[in-house]
Amino acid sequence: MVNEEQLLASLFEDEMGPEKMDLYVVTMYLQKKQITVDYPGITHYVYTHYDDVKMDDDDNRNTNEASLFWQANLDQMKKTISGLEDQVDEAKKYEALKEVPDKIKNHIKLALEQYKTFFDEINQVREEAKNTTAKLEKATQDLSDAQEKLEGTQNQFISILGIFSALIFGLFGGFDAFKEIFTNVKKAPLSSTLIAGSILMMGLLVLIFLLIQSIGVLSGKTYLACGCSNTKECTHYLLHR
Repeated sequence: MVNEEQLLASLFEDEMGPEKMDLYVVTMYLQKKQITVDYPGITHYVYTHYDDVKMDDDDNRNTNEASLFWQANLDQMKKTISGLEDQVDEAKKYEALKEVPDKIKNHIKLALEQYKTFFDEINQVREEAKNTTAKLEKATQDLSDAQEKLEGTQNQFISILGIFSALIFGLFGGFDAFKEIFTNVKKAPLSSTLIAGSILMMGLLVLIFLLIQSIGVLSGKTYLACGCSNTKECTHYLLHR
């Protein structure tokens, strides 16, 4: 038994001669009580083979002979149907049969245009979805960066606050120590007083320097006497800083 689906595919894929076209017309139309065009089958084939079903007048495609079989076959179908006029028992049936090639051609063109329009809309939607996704990813990344920056700023603020607190306590503690030294200066030798005061002063200076340097590292500001922008790039000795 001849498969009508295969015959329909051969209309697009094979170059039909008179004999094969006779078989096609008889099987697809004359053996049936009513002349009907298989529009769903044609539409399904066009949609699933869109890139191969081409038009000879389409300037936007690279056409070749193999892709134009269906148009040549429809011309052959018209010739075959013209030779069957005496073999069709009903004039009405023959008139309906003569309209089949043009109906098929018009429906193929319609299916191609529908698919093209649908495909273009799908591509447009995909492109818009792609752009929206890219914007969403960028917004998400910006939000993540902002959150990280905020957390870093909070940490820096807390660290700087702690350093300032340590600086204030260190200064007040140093002044209290100086006060005790000079209060009891009569009870201690002058040399011991000078040595203890010098050591305490140096300790306070180093402490203040280290605390200010820590603030500079956290805030990104420059507090180096040597002129370097930050401690990571500085190659000078501690005394030069």
